[in-house]
Amino acid sequence: MTLSDERRELLALLAARKATTPGQLRFWRLNQADPADPAYSWPWALRLPEPVDEPRLRRALDVVLDRHEILTSAYDWDDGTLWQVPASRPGLEVVDTDVQTALRQENLRPFHLGSEPPLRMSLLPGGLLLVNIHNIANDGWSMRVFVDELTQAYRGEELPEPTLPHHEHAARQRGWLASRRAEQEVAYWRRRLAGLEPRNGRSCESTVERVRIGPDVAEKVRLLGLPAKATPFMTMFALFAKLHGERTGSEDVAIGTSMSGRGPDVERTIGYFVNRLVLRVNTAGEIPDVVRRARTTAVEAFAHATVPFEHLVERLFPAEYLAAAPLVDVMFVFDSSGPAAVEPEYRTSKFSLVVNVKPDDGGYVIEAHHPKGAPHGVLQDYARLLKGLTT
Repeated sequence: MTLSDERRELLALLAARKATTPGQLRFWRLNQADPADPAYSWPWALRLPEPVDEPRLRRALDVVLDRHEILTSAYDWDDGTLWQVPASRPGLEVVDTDVQTALRQENLRPFHLGSEPPLRMSLLPGGLLLVNIHNIANDGWSMRVFVDELTQAYRGEELPEPTLPHHEHAARQRGWLASRRAEQEVAYWRRRLAGLEPRNGRSCESTVERVRIGPDVAEKVRLLGLPAKATPFMTMFALFAKLHGERTGSEDVAIGTSMSGRGPDVERTIGYFVNRLVLRVNTAGEIPDVVRRARTTAVEAFAHATVPFEHLVERLFPAEYLAAAPLVDVMFVFDSSGPAAVEPEYRTSKFSLVVNVKPDDGGYVIEAHHPKGAPHGVLQDYARLLKGLTT
């Protein structure tokens, strides 16, 4: 049978459609509501060795784009479903401006995800490559993959075989969400989050503070967690939850954290995989008691962590679905560092507070991200609590 040109074009269009995840769907809806919201734009600048070989850099970028079609895709809503569809290929602009100005301007520049890819790149003076990947196709792990592959391609090195394409992961996730196991996880979170007060945060300019605690304090943390078989993450989370409860005047504390959401089959796949978990713990009593409860909370949460956070919010808290920070506006994250990059002076955040703990030479560097100009003091209080531990 001979197909008409119209029929052939329709079949080609359908074949070009790729599945999307609940995370992509929420980011797309947020983008439709406000294409210029800077909280979902992740610009950063990588310093390249000079002199930069521009043709070689463009070829290296093409290699990375060929491996990750999510970076060359737009999104189309059709018949109740969001699809990833081909878009124009992102180019490399050459921009004559200083890096901090460029980072700020890029952060505030809208993304129109229905008609353009989620990636923009600029070459700045001094061998700086500015990269901005919208959150719909990006997380901290993906940024490292991008930098690793770009570096290898620029050096002319052979890259490892690509892992599972993102749209295949999305199709698999869609199938899993129709399973009995997915419903069991939703039921667990329905019980666990019952009565949680809504948090309607908003995107705002933020600032960051840092403090370092040494190996001696890290050892105190480890010893504190031993009786409860708590990891350093669980123990440090318990201590922060205790402090947060005291600061807010509530012993029913709910704090968000993140996990990579990846297995070996998507280890080198660029996309949004990170999953948010809500850790809800009672902080009454002595610190060892809180550590034990925090461990139980974390173990249970990670055992029910396959269901995407965005799917849970849509199912259980639909009124918060398009909030900047649904369910929790405070995050406690353990080692979510991205690639080594130029630190932007201008930052945006959708949370009222993010505490990020990074292992560092036997100790930890602890960062607190909070709205600019808002008096906080939480980082200093947390550091004092950690340093004052007795074992």
